Amino acid sequence: MIKENWVRARVIFFLFIVFIVVLASFFASSHPDGLEKVAARLCFIGQGVERSALLGDYSVVSGILGIVILFSLFYFVARFFPRFDLK
Repeated sequence: MIKENWVRARVIFFLFIVFIVVLASFFASSHPDGLEKVAARLCFIGQGVERSALLGDYSVVSGILGIVILFSLFYFVARFFPRFDLK
């Protein structure tokens, strides 16, 4: 019973975080970031080499993938490393 509640709480927390990422992605700025702004102001923005990325700039998929990676990392660290008693 306790384990079922713990798993359920994790699933609810994970879905809540995904909801926050999806909601926050709609508020992402369409203006260039600081580096692009400085490059445009100092007239060297065209000198850079364009590289393609696995995932584009800031998207919902990028946010969800980041959450999955971090959640997995924290889960495995918590699962496979012993807890320390700081008393």
